[in-house]
Amino acid sequence: MASDGEVPRLNDLAREAGVGVGTVYRHFPTTAELAVALVEGELERFRALVEEAAVDPDLDRAVGRLLRESVALVVERPLVAKALLAAPAAVEAIEARIGSVLARARTAGAVRPDLTIDDVRRLACGIELAARAGPSPRAAAARYAEIIVAGVRPAAPKRRVATARKAR
Repeated sequence: MASDGEVPRLNDLAREAGVGVGTVYRHFPTTAELAVALVEGELERFRALVEEAAVDPDLDRAVGRLLRESVALVVERPLVAKALLAAPAAVEAIEARIGSVLARARTAGAVRPDLTIDDVRRLACGIELAARAGPSPRAAAARYAEIIVAGVRPAAPKRRVATARKAR
């Protein structure tokens, strides 16, 4: 019922499941709780990914994987983004862990020194919106994620261009 990214109405869910509305409301008092329950598996896999990134000694790989997988998750499973909005405590815990990965990466010079968790959140949301606007959201999201991965790396030192002196 939730494959389109919309949280099903609790009454519709009860009818589909063949149970009474009271039963559904006992288990899921709000649609927000239902949304979280519907994507719990994806959230657990994402939490595991974040934990792996937190201990990965290769920070370039860790940050790249986090960005790519975050984007893929919200594009392929739009209900995940809605569930995260409904579960601020879960979001805070995940973002705190991602923030620690970014802090390590900034310290090591693996990412731009000004990259924040807020930047990552907004970039992922922007990619989701842009990818959905086209005919192939998954392919577009993967492409945009690669652009972002390249963009969060620290800038290469500027080189001075030597000017040729005229021979006299």
